[in-house]
Amino acid sequence: MKVGEKVVARVDVSNVGGEPGQYVLILKVDNLAVENRVVHLSTGDSLSVSFDLSFDRAGTFRISVDNLVAEVDVLGEGLPVIPIVGVFAAFACLIVIIRWFFFR
Repeated sequence: MKVGEKVVARVDVSNVGGEPGQYVLILKVDNLAVENRVVHLSTGDSLSVSFDLSFDRAGTFRISVDNLVAEVDVLGEGLPVIPIVGVFAAFACLIVIIRWFFFR
C-alpha cells in the first residue's frame, strides 16, 4: 500500500462461553493503542469488526488486536516520472552541446 491509502483490519469475535458478555477490542499500531471497540455478544454469537487505517509516512507497521498480529508495508510517494525524464533529457542535450562545441 502507499502513504495515505486505506487498509482495513478485520477481526472475527465469537462468544464461546455460556453467558452473554462484552469484549473490548484494542487496535494497536507498533504497540500503541490507536482505537478500541466494545462488542456485546450473546451466547454462541459471532461478529466481524473492522478498523480502517491509513498511514501518513512510509515504513513497516505492526498492527495488532490482542494476540492477532500483522505487518503492513507502506510505500512512499516515490519520484514523479516527468521531472526525472526532464532531467535526463536536459543532461542529454547538455552532452550534445558540449560535444558539438568542443569537437566541431
